[in-house]
Amino acid sequence: LFSTWLDHQTFKELDLRSVLGATYCLRQRMLHFMQNFVYYMMFEVNEPRWRGLMEKLPAGSRTVDELMKIHDDFQDRVLDECLLTNRELLNILTKLMSTCLLFAEQMERFAKATRIEEEFFQYATEERLKRSNYSRGGRGKKLNQRLMAEKQLRDDRVADYTARMKREILSDAYRRMIGKFVEVFDSNLSNFMTQLLQDSRTQNHSHLTNLCTRLDYNGFVTRSMNERSKFKF
Repeated sequence: LFSTWLDHQTFKELDLRSVLGATYCLRQRMLHFMQNFVYYMMFEVNEPRWRGLMEKLPAGSRTVDELMKIHDDFQDRVLDECLLTNRELLNILTKLMSTCLLFAEQMERFAKATRIEEEFFQYATEERLKRSNYSRGGRGKKLNQRLMAEKQLRDDRVADYTARMKREILSDAYRRMIGKFVEVFDSNLSNFMTQLLQDSRTQNHSHLTNLCTRLDYNGFVTRSMNERSKFKF
């Protein structure tokens, strides 16, 4: 997903925000979910549990059996709080991650198929070389004319790239692909949050409540779930 974000930065100079809005929004929502889930595992589960393990292991004051018991307790808590012992949540989480991975792969294929990044890089290199030659050639009216001509050429190329990209993005195949990804991601995210909220209330596990808060800190996901359920009925 981070590579997808980098590829999308290539399009910033093009006038594509209106037609790529759904793609950008989906990518950002996927990034939000994955970044916050990884943060939760690393800094709210692994880091504090590891510190707790180290505090329980003063040198030379434990038997092997005691050390194994402490390590087993640490391992059980990490597995449990990382949702690796919850089969329902783990299955949905796997589907979510697979959807994000497939989306990133499709975006990579799309970027390669359009060759925009490659052409932009080649053109930027040529432009830097020309500017370097112009700077050595002195200043004056002729230099300004050359720079204006280069600017017009660049604007024409950007307009051409924009038109080509819009044709691809507005095609039925691309729109169906993005629509399908949005549908699948929303469905899996809704199922995940529903199960997570239910488990956090029935099991009274603070780590599940913390994860719910992190993934839905402003209530956007919950509101979206409610709107989807109203739409279905």
